[in-house]
Amino acid sequence: MPVNYTEQFKQTVIHRYEKGEDLKELSKEFSVALSTLYRWRIKYCSIKTPQRTYTPKEFDSMCRQLQKLRHEMEIIRLCGYLSDIPLRRRLEKLESIYTQDSPYSVYELCEALEVDRGTFYNHIFAGQIERSMRRSRLA
Repeated sequence: MPVNYTEQFKQTVIHRYEKGEDLKELSKEFSVALSTLYRWRIKYCSIKTPQRTYTPKEFDSMCRQLQKLRHEMEIIRLCGYLSDIPLRRRLEKLESIYTQDSPYSVYELCEALEVDRGTFYNHIFAGQIERSMRRSRLA
């Protein structure tokens, strides 16, 4: 015979889950089937952002995708591919992406290609000085 839990009880359990407690542990503690807790999680625990509301399943999927991308970046860094590219070429590539109305911030660009932001800004500033000096010579 199915057990009817009160809304208060369901929300209490889910609130503890939201604070970081493991669903398996909550299942054991409250003697509630794990599948029931997963259903409650879907019903009571959604992640709200200014753009939209995510279900726990969507959020878990995004977390797995983020973890996969982090691992891929770590593998790329461990292989040394970025360190094999001369700094000058990385700076030039960053500048070309940056000047094309890129959706990426300077922080993201520099982080991805392992370039200090100060070095990048110095490169941009030096390029502006060089271009203005060429213009003044031509005039």
